[in-house]
Amino acid sequence: MQLTISDAEVDGAPVIVAMVHECDPSAKPCRITASGTAYMRGYDGDFPLSDLEEQAFLAARKPPLFDRQPVTGLTPEDLDSDLVAAFLRSVRERDPHRLGRFPDDAELLRRAGVTVPDGTPTVAGLLALGVHPQEWFPRFVIQASAEPFRPIP
Repeated sequence: MQLTISDAEVDGAPVIVAMVHECDPSAKPCRITASGTAYMRGYDGDFPLSDLEEQAFLAARKPPLFDRQPVTGLTPEDLDSDLVAAFLRSVRERDPHRLGRFPDDAELLRRAGVTVPDGTPTVAGLLALGVHPQEWFPRFVIQASAEPFRPIP
């Protein structure tokens, strides 16, 4: 969420203007931290989203694709050959009629998002199958959290 604060004048009196900009659709629905409730802003107030409205926001989300970008300066040799071989073997054994149907290793790696057409590894490829991903992304960390299960009333 982005916030812009400025000052202005209304009827000769100074005021502070806070503009809350719309968040990216992939982050919707936004929730109030304290209550976990998501709201829809109407002309005469804020109204909690119905379950159907929340599902519409979730259905409209698009997956992030930053991990499909090639890593400049990387070559296929920066991928761990043992990990790549194990990945190819696993895909062909577990998914022989879809992704595993491609006999050419380079094509399978490209279609899996490990590389781009010229063979350069992607961010995902480096993180999953790289020899030493920290060399390229020293500040990347894996962060995970879990929330207790709360049944929907």
